Amino acid sequence: MARKKGVKSILIIIGFIIASSILLPMLLESDSAVVNLVLKKKGKVYVFSKMGTFLAQNSLKKNESPSVVSFMQVFEGDGTIYATPHSIGDFVNLLCGNYVIHEHKENNQDGYVTVGKTNCLSNGIKNQNGENIGEQIRINTLELENTNTGESFEISWEQNVKTYESRALKNCEDKSFMISTQVYEGKSVMSSKKLIMVDLGEIVKFYGNKANLELNEDEQLLHIEFD
Repeated sequence: MARKKGVKSILIIIGFIIASSILLPMLLESDSAVVNLVLKKKGKVYVFSKMGTFLAQNSLKKNESPSVVSFMQVFEGDGTIYATPHSIGDFVNLLCGNYVIHEHKENNQDGYVTVGKTNCLSNGIKNQNGENIGEQIRINTLELENTNTGESFEISWEQNVKTYESRALKNCEDKSFMISTQVYEGKSVMSSKKLIMVDLGEIVKFYGNKANLELNEDEQLLHIEFD
């Protein structure tokens, strides 16, 4: 009888180990991806280059491809694509029309796109006293401009300078996502982290250009497709 119980216990342990090996990677899967941007317009595909217009043009004159890298960290939850306020600058400029297209047919793309000269967003910081003596709160703001309508879209959040705790104020959200952090080479740990997030779909709505967003994590690309 004792032997049967022992065998049963071993089988339960083995089953638990197998289930854990299947479920644990699913539970620890990161909710984020670092991507580059792709602009799709009138059936053509343009890959974003952070080199800037001048350097991109020089590369193309030499018949060289401008450098492209994955640089923007995005997060996906419940079918919504998010990014931190500090990382949306290039994304906003593509949506507001502040970009330069460089025609250069290569394989499965039609060229490159870089940020233009007319920036569509500005930022500001304002400090104010907190509830406790010596406590200071930093108010961060990003203001997006729609030059077609003359309207603006303000994103604001506050941060306690002492504790570094942040709180969403306007047109952003407090969200928690699983983040992979590299402790040392070859070793990473997963943890839930609270972040200030902006819904990229809301920015699309603000500019009213009916762009579709498609995240391809395998290729590390965020496609911005205009109708």
